[in-house]
Amino acid sequence: MIYVMHSERQQALKIGIAKDIDQRLMTLRTSCPDWEVLRHLSLKSAMIERRIEQRLHKQFRHENIERELFHYSIGLLQEIDRIFANYQ
Repeated sequence: MIYVMHSERQQALKIGIAKDIDQRLMTLRTSCPDWEVLRHLSLKSAMIERRIEQRLHKQFRHENIERELFHYSIGLLQEIDRIFANYQ
């Protein structure tokens, strides 16, 4: 599953992949308790999910803070929505 999480405190989006999104959220909240899931996309193929995640990371590299963290903006979230809509 591809997820997009948001931390108000960090003003960041986290774009990643997890088999268990609830477990991933619990893990993230140990270091920053305000993480919340904004979007998620579950496909039948983990390989396709990985490709989409890599595409998102590459496309938004100009907004990258570090690794899976990106500067939060409504425009970025809208672009993610547009990309996710192609797979739903």
